[in-house]
Amino acid sequence: MILHKQWATKSGGLKLNALLDDLKYTSRRVLSEYKDELQPETQAAFNLSSIICQTRRWEWPWALQQVLEHADDEERPSEDIKVLDIGSGFRPFTLWLHDFLFNVTAVDNLSWNTKEDLAGLLGRNGINFVNADARDLPFADASFDYSFCISVIEHCEKDVIEQIISEGRRVTKPDGLFIVTVDSCERVEFLLPDEPAPNDIVCTLFGIPVAGIVFDGGVG
Repeated sequence: MILHKQWATKSGGLKLNALLDDLKYTSRRVLSEYKDELQPETQAAFNLSSIICQTRRWEWPWALQQVLEHADDEERPSEDIKVLDIGSGFRPFTLWLHDFLFNVTAVDNLSWNTKEDLAGLLGRNGINFVNADARDLPFADASFDYSFCISVIEHCEKDVIEQIISEGRRVTKPDGLFIVTVDSCERVEFLLPDEPAPNDIVCTLFGIPVAGIVFDGGVG
């Protein structure tokens, strides 16, 4: 995969700390540029030292690491790799994906998130925004190489979680990945495998059970 950032290859390993440092740069840049247009709670999401971002400091770098390592053998330019961020809001992660020159589409339900002009803010950064329900995504099967759902499903009931997982896998290509993280495992324990796959993470961070799960695409 041809990126505008030079990261270690699989042989050298992708360091989460290096990814976190780069994420911090994106966060500072965007907050400086858009601060006057953002609500206080949105501004807090760009301060990676704040309490609200304690788990994001591992979730966002870990999620991107899965894609960079999986796509390391890709010969396509990164802008040809289509990624989907489900439940995006206006957060550093979505903009960070675009900084890597991925072709990014963001989805959120404006009936729940109306505090900012998401289409305008994301559109100015070259990101396509779609107002949609994660339970019924308006995309054809296998539309994206990689899909993300970061800290969304732990706020949902089991039937909604199952619908979101099904839709995320459906719109992801069979050879792609659907990457999910949660910052509380209470409602998602039924998703956690008895024996996690090598890239799955289930741990306790800051006293909170957290998890990152990698699903295969192409199954809905």
